[in-house]
Amino acid sequence: MKYLKFIVIVLLFNINPVVSASATAQDAQLTPAEAQEAQKISESFTDRFLETGDLTPIVNDLYVNDFIERYKIQIRNALADEGGSQSSINFVPGLDYDPRLLAQASSEEWRRFYIASHNFLLFGLFSSLNKLSLEKLSHNSENTGDIKSTDLYPPSVIELLDQNPNLANMIKKKGPSKAISTPEEMRNATATLEQAVAVMREQQAGKSLRTEKYQQWARLVKMTDVVKPHLEITDGDFNFPKGTRVITIDTPFLVQLLLVKGDNGLRILWARPDPGD
Repeated sequence: MKYLKFIVIVLLFNINPVVSASATAQDAQLTPAEAQEAQKISESFTDRFLETGDLTPIVNDLYVNDFIERYKIQIRNALADEGGSQSSINFVPGLDYDPRLLAQASSEEWRRFYIASHNFLLFGLFSSLNKLSLEKLSHNSENTGDIKSTDLYPPSVIELLDQNPNLANMIKKKGPSKAISTPEEMRNATATLEQAVAVMREQQAGKSLRTEKYQQWARLVKMTDVVKPHLEITDGDFNFPKGTRVITIDTPFLVQLLLVKGDNGLRILWARPDPGD
């Protein structure tokens, strides 16, 4: 079977990951201990989101403490390498921001923005798992027109995001994106996403995200090499020393984690939806 794609995300969004290790290791190999620890982090990330539906405690406990600052440094460096001419940066699928916000918005505003946008995306992933057939999810179907935005989000949430021009393309691309350009717009977008997640949590009340369909999907994914960890060596990315070992691993619902070694073992540097190749 080909590398499984979480086609719901592929079909509705153009994913352009902005965070990645810059150089793949040629001779270095992942140690068994690293592979085992990475697998545990992936499982913990998945289990805890299934339990809470909220990234906040996961970010507090499993992430690199200054992951937002390192992200901002990484983007600034990338912009400098490109001559600083880029007018907008893609943060998550369908949501762009003006790079001036790297300096204008506080780290706490960025952290809240990260959690709200990723909570929203993860709820969409799980919603689609519960509504779409496993066959549709796991094959590279040519027939993409039958996947609707309501397969991911309820109508009230779609209407809520449509009212914010910065968020109107997050569920389904309708045209050119309007990048978030001020800290106030960032705060408004964050508040709207938090409200959308609250609506979805209310509808989910009393129901576990760990449905039978999710468990079937997870078993299907684990039969492939999708969730196996891979080692990359950075070239000084994220303000880590050149040669830092970065481990990438996908969760069963294909959110890719970037892991680095901290004082207390591996920690998450970033997480992103990863539909595969």
